[in-house]
Amino acid sequence: MKQNYPLSQYLPSTPPGATLADLLVEREVSHAEFCEQTDLSHTRLCRIICGDDAITPDLAALFESTLGPPASFWLNREHQYRQALNATSEIPERCTNPMAIA
Repeated sequence: MKQNYPLSQYLPSTPPGATLADLLVEREVSHAEFCEQTDLSHTRLCRIICGDDAITPDLAALFESTLGPPASFWLNREHQYRQALNATSEIPERCTNPMAIA
């Protein structure tokens, strides 16, 4: 069964990595497990969760193969987030403890 991931349920000003963190929690997958599955370093995962590193097409495909939401979902979230950052003069709130997210 195909699952829908409506973009409207996520705030564009929230990093797409926050969505990733939510999915990991929902599926009871630890950062360490996800890093092992995806061959990402823990530092890189934390930077993605905080929005410091962008979700590239390669990462989007990797997330699709490991978590399910299609690559287009991840790329759209990334695009919306970067547009929201560019549209505001506010500096995004720093993610001070990505370990607490999942």
